[in-house]
Amino acid sequence: MKLSIIIPTISRPTLAATLQSIAAQPLLRGDEILVVGDGPQPAAEAMFRASKLPGRYIDGPLAHTWGGAQRQFALPLAQGDLIAFMDDDDQYLPSACTYMRHLSDPAAVNLFRMYHSYGRVLWARRRLQVANVSTQMAVIPNVPAKLGQWTARYEGDFDFISDTAARFGAVRWHLPILSRWRA
Repeated sequence: MKLSIIIPTISRPTLAATLQSIAAQPLLRGDEILVVGDGPQPAAEAMFRASKLPGRYIDGPLAHTWGGAQRQFALPLAQGDLIAFMDDDDQYLPSACTYMRHLSDPAAVNLFRMYHSYGRVLWARRRLQVANVSTQMAVIPNVPAKLGQWTARYEGDFDFISDTAARFGAVRWHLPILSRWRA
């Protein structure tokens, strides 16, 4: 299964470490990384080009919406069978892409786990609720009619995941930890 990884960015210097964590993954032919700027982000474009990862940098809408508008903008551009998300200040752990490919249910929203602040692990309980899920842990089949919407609020990640889960009608909870918050 091909992966599309969408990364909204405001050109934080941590984007370089985020991209390195992806470059360390076993990427397959057809995988793509879509780095989407909050408006033009020349520094982010340069970091992406230097990474030599497959995919592209895109000037997204200038929105200041915690990355939601950029993710929403990139969804119709994604070519992979599965869509994953990463923030520009987070990192994938080794084998993250392997877990995504081999464990994801192609008919459900897949929620893996992530290290959050101060050693806390999300998801703590198998429950869709604010502060228990985040887009860095979601792997979604690329079925455009079933993809939800981000809102402009801080909890936009939760809004997208819960909207998408309702459209798919199924959530699969996976124990492997994919990422860590704050690169």
